[in-house]
Amino acid sequence: MNREETLAFCTKCEHQKFERNQGIICSLTDQKGAFLGTCEDFKWDETTPVEQVERFTPVSWGRRLLTYFLDIIVYYFTAVILGIIIYFFNASSLFESINENILGIIIIFIYYFTFEALLGRTPGKMITGTIAVMENGNRLTGKAAAIRTLCRFIPFEQFPFMKSNPIGIHDSMSHTKVVRYDKTIGMKDMDILDVDFE
Repeated sequence: MNREETLAFCTKCEHQKFERNQGIICSLTDQKGAFLGTCEDFKWDETTPVEQVERFTPVSWGRRLLTYFLDIIVYYFTAVILGIIIYFFNASSLFESINENILGIIIIFIYYFTFEALLGRTPGKMITGTIAVMENGNRLTGKAAAIRTLCRFIPFEQFPFMKSNPIGIHDSMSHTKVVRYDKTIGMKDMDILDVDFE
């Protein structure tokens, strides 16, 4: 993680202190934050507003499970509509050479990647009031959205959600998490066409 990403944690931690030559450092190590993902010694500064705390707290597995089923419903509804459009325009010959399973994987990839890269939210997340963000609370990068989407094809990938702190394989591999949506991490200061792939 770079300095900006670690500062997103350090500035909200009660162990932070300011050192004139280095800026914000950890009072436990007397060094700048140097961790990957999350800091094991992180402790919320109680003066941090509740909205910012929710920005860093993953949602429950029940909410994630509901989001998953809602996205399945929206995906199948979209696939049916696409099928009707293809049939109506007699364009089925365009897809005859493509295996149905491969076509399904392509559609799922486009569905998840497009919504998460541009908005951080699939339709299921919009309904359940959640959003996918980077571990430090920033908006998803295009690279993270692509990794999240590819990891969804790992067999039994959903099983890690069945615990109180639901972090799935697609979360851990992409260094992301799903939190409650609020306007401070929604589209405010986010250009919908400015997707960062670094």
